[in-house]
Amino acid sequence: MLTLADMTRTGLGASKSPIFKPIAVDRGMLVTLNLNKTKLFLEKFFGFRTVKVNDSLLLARHASDRSNGNAYWILSIREVVQIDKPQNMYNHWGFGIPGNEEVDKAYHAAVQHKDEYGIRRIQKPAINHGSYSFYLEDISTNWWEVESRPEANSYANGLNGTKEYVSEEIVR
Repeated sequence: MLTLADMTRTGLGASKSPIFKPIAVDRGMLVTLNLNKTKLFLEKFFGFRTVKVNDSLLLARHASDRSNGNAYWILSIREVVQIDKPQNMYNHWGFGIPGNEEVDKAYHAAVQHKDEYGIRRIQKPAINHGSYSFYLEDISTNWWEVESRPEANSYANGLNGTKEYVSEEIVR
């Protein structure tokens, strides 16, 4: 099975001369219908640290441990009156966690706290694209995946020197 380490070592998939060379993907943006409910959901369910910049803007950073070389990233969340383009499950934010049991625990917690956090839909855990995961849709049609990959202890151990699962379909 091909790993990210193999891709890095061999240069597979790398552009010979990219137009620019970013050092990281460090943020993304999403919209919400309710900034306060989204703030609660991100803090209490996913463990984000948040800062409310103003009445319509929230910044959220995942509180992951950076001591093992893992980078963190920022979500910029803007409150809107209406969602012009509702998301679908294939446009989702993903969280890797170590082990199928943790996926099951997260699923049961989502079911238990569905009303509290405004979760609209929750799919049961299953094998999806080579990993064990479930998806949930938040109050504003944003989809989130919680997954354990076959070699997913790369999430627990950091990516330095560990193998991370890469589907062969991605490489073809």
